[in-house]
Amino acid sequence: MLLAMVFAGILLRAQQAPLPAQARLQSGLDLLNQRRYAEAEEAFRDAYRLDPSDLRGLMGQVEVKVAENQFDGAFQLLQDEVDKNPGRSELRLELGKLASRAGRLDQAASQFQTLVKETNRNYAAANNLYFLLGDLYDRLGNYDSAATNLRRALELRPRDAGLANRLAMVLQKGGKKEDAIRQYREVLKLDPDNGLATNNLADLLSESDSDLNEALILARRARELLPGVPETEDTLGWIYCRLKRFGEAVPLLDAVVHKAPGDPAFRFHLGTALQGTSDKAGALVQFMKALECNPPQDLERKIRAAIE
Repeated sequence: MLLAMVFAGILLRAQQAPLPAQARLQSGLDLLNQRRYAEAEEAFRDAYRLDPSDLRGLMGQVEVKVAENQFDGAFQLLQDEVDKNPGRSELRLELGKLASRAGRLDQAASQFQTLVKETNRNYAAANNLYFLLGDLYDRLGNYDSAATNLRRALELRPRDAGLANRLAMVLQKGGKKEDAIRQYREVLKLDPDNGLATNNLADLLSESDSDLNEALILARRARELLPGVPETEDTLGWIYCRLKRFGEAVPLLDAVVHKAPGDPAFRFHLGTALQGTSDKAGALVQFMKALECNPPQDLERKIRAAIE
């Protein structure tokens, strides 16, 4: 299924290819989906030979090697083409994308940074590269650099709610609470029904006593937009805890823990709610199980403090 999605572009742009190359591209895609890798690679090789200006034949060969878990071979194939055609920036872009997929994030970042310098204000290319760099730095845990590049991408595409939301999430992960709150509000101006942004904004606002009423309104709205999602139910339940409405929090958070028993934060929240209803034994059970779930250090400290 994933391989078919990777090659959806082949079908979308098939009419642009010369007929023989188009036929071999389609044949390669069909064979790849059937996991007939040797035949698929031959078909994609033929397509690229027939029309070397169309990278889909080359990328088909790369995908065959990836499907066979031959990342080194895939890299070598692309690198050979880069060496033969150093002026084709699209080849180096694909090399960077492959590095990103393989987890070679520093190598991917180096490729993308070099390409950014060569875009010459090319709108589409710069936007794509800034997003790719933002995604890479996010995965590397360098949230400041991720935010910088996502902001640059957003400057080129200011009405993109998904991109705006990604920036808000990076700011939140980087501990830039006020910046993240402002950015989530911008997301909701662009897309008022964005359940993820609504939930995350509610979660951030719940950290301040003065914002709990707005947080509650947002959390209820997020639950309506994303019904049955544990994260929205947890956010609402936790806000009930912050409001000391523990009786309303317990059934919500209990249901969340049943859906996602391995999440230590969910168990901590349920334990807190139970503690608020004077069910100390039930709270202790949840706190101990939360510790068994290997929580991050900051959460572990909160759990141990609650036990003491």
